[in-house]
Amino acid sequence: MTGPPPTITSFTPTSGQPGTALTITGTNFSTYQTVVYFTDASGGTLDVAGTITSVTSTSLTVTTPTGIINGHFRVMTYTSDGLTGSVDSTTNFLPTVWTPTITSFTPTIDPVGTTVTINGANFDPNTPTNNVVQFNGTTAATPTVDTNGTVLTTTVPSGATTGPITVTVNSSVANVGSASVTSSTNYTVGIPPPTISGFTPASGAAGTSVAISGTHFGATQSTSTVQLAGTALTATTWSDTGISVTIPSSSAGVPSGPFTVTVTGQSATSASSFTVLPAISSFTPASGPVGATVTINGSGFSTTAANNTVKFNGTAATVASASGTSLSVTVPSGATTGTITVTVAGNTATSAINFSVSPGVTGLSPSSGIGGTAVTISGTSFSTTAANNTVKFNGVTATVTSATATSLSTSVPITAATGPVSVTVGGLTGTSSGNFTVPAPAISSFAPTSGPSGTTVTITGTNFSPSLANNMVEFADRDGTTLDILATVTAATPTSLTVTVPGGSYSGKILVATPAGSVSSSTTFTVTVPKPTITSFTPTVDPVGTVVTITGTNFDGNTLSNNVVSFNGAAVTPSAATSTTLTATVPSNATTGPITVTVSSSQLYIGSQSVTSTGAYTVGYPQPTITSFSPTSGGPATVVTITGTNFGTDPQGAGSVTMGTTPVAITSWSDTAIQVWLPYQGTSGPFTVTTPHQMTVTSTQ
Repeated sequence: MTGPPPTITSFTPTSGQPGTALTITGTNFSTYQTVVYFTDASGGTLDVAGTITSVTSTSLTVTTPTGIINGHFRVMTYTSDGLTGSVDSTTNFLPTVWTPTITSFTPTIDPVGTTVTINGANFDPNTPTNNVVQFNGTTAATPTVDTNGTVLTTTVPSGATTGPITVTVNSSVANVGSASVTSSTNYTVGIPPPTISGFTPASGAAGTSVAISGTHFGATQSTSTVQLAGTALTATTWSDTGISVTIPSSSAGVPSGPFTVTVTGQSATSASSFTVLPAISSFTPASGPVGATVTINGSGFSTTAANNTVKFNGTAATVASASGTSLSVTVPSGATTGTITVTVAGNTATSAINFSVSPGVTGLSPSSGIGGTAVTISGTSFSTTAANNTVKFNGVTATVTSATATSLSTSVPITAATGPVSVTVGGLTGTSSGNFTVPAPAISSFAPTSGPSGTTVTITGTNFSPSLANNMVEFADRDGTTLDILATVTAATPTSLTVTVPGGSYSGKILVATPAGSVSSSTTFTVTVPKPTITSFTPTVDPVGTVVTITGTNFDGNTLSNNVVSFNGAAVTPSAATSTTLTATVPSNATTGPITVTVSSSQLYIGSQSVTSTGAYTVGYPQPTITSFSPTSGGPATVVTITGTNFGTDPQGAGSVTMGTTPVAITSWSDTAIQVWLPYQGTSGPFTVTTPHQMTVTSTQ
């Protein structure tokens, strides 16, 4: 040997994995050659050399080899002349397994029993039991190890608490130390909070299905909840990483906003907001005039009326009230037929069908009148072409003479009755809110107040129809009360009707009916028998008891008692009757005067009619007349026939004849002829006849 032997005063570190840089301090280390031997794991001898990386006389650095065990190491030094000496360490160097590393673990939070995967290096893939995993000091079950020693899988043990994960790797070789590594982050023992990574779609109306993506939602919903801007939603599907919900419709409104998922008291809120779009499902009515109230049904509306912009075919309307599912609006002035739109927060919904703006009737001037009255209709959405506007008064079509968009000129149809006025344009109809009044007729008087069938009666009043056919006039039936015997109207004005009393009618009130109503007269029209006439009667003078024949018309030839003959007021029932002839006997109380014939009816409610002769009947004996005598001359005892009238009969011989002043003998006497003998005195002169009733007449021949 040449030179002093080496010495070891210390070394560091005192243990380490293969490849550890071991620094040995001492003396007499050779810069020419120094060798360090470690204890062989197989035989326990110092014969496994490490690799010298640096050396000075007092310090050297050696890389520990593999396959060594806990034990002394030996330093041997050389010069060019050979070995200078050797020295063994007085204490052991403890080789260890390779130091494990933890790069990550997943999950980072979950309850006891959760399977955790630890990623890293230098795990023992051959003997799983050499790998010990602890969760904040609590040892887990033996893990499984992949073949590369880079992945450990174990289960969070009972009793584990939140803290770091430590992995200790032991060696299967005796006298080889273990190595440990502790995670830089904690594993949280417990339920992990949910997270929301996104959702799709980003907007939609009520009924839209939205898929929410994230983590830790739980396998089932259980007591977990999901909300949109505070509004509870119903999940249709639920898994740990995904939830499906349907956007609801609510009268309280469903606002736009973020989704919030709450699981076991822990909540996650989406970073972005879901936009609830408005939608129109229907509206009612489907048509209406300007000013009409329309209810729009749908979803996604603002509950603040002013926050909803509603337009009718582009014309903005006023929203009177609002809920999340319904809007009450008024059809605006200027609106035309088209779709309805609702805009909320810049998002617009459009109706699937059009709202039809119908004509509107806002005023009638005048508001009442009979057929033919000129009327101006005020309103909206009229056609400016008169013929394109159909106007009806209570269903009866009127003629439009002129038109603007807001005014129509027309007249009341003759057959109209009280009721609303409608205007139809293009199949759409608007109706007045109030009625146009067609006043009912009124009767102030009629003349004459009585007469038989066929009598012409003038009825005076108001509100008659100027059209003959639209005035119905009826007279009483046989009960005097029921007005159902139709008369013929021959002339009509609004204030006057001319009618003919119909056959079969009876005394009673008169009814006038127009399309606007009906009225009965306050007084009775008396239906009479036909008025009789007297054309002559014979004789015209005669005493009581004389049979008089009256000639005329409209006598009752069927019932004698319906005919009454009055001689200057003294009534008598005729003894015979036809429709043109009455035979009556002058009654005892008769006096000179006209003859009156009164004809009555056998029916109730039929009045009588009377006629009075223009000439008087003289009650008494008629004045005799001498029309002639023959011969006009002759001797004594000549028979002379005096011809004339009203001589009467002379059964008692009360009559006399004189010639001049000389009485002559009477040989025969009748009412129209008297025969006498001329006297023997041979006198001459006129004949004077004195009737039995002392009526005298003298011939003029």
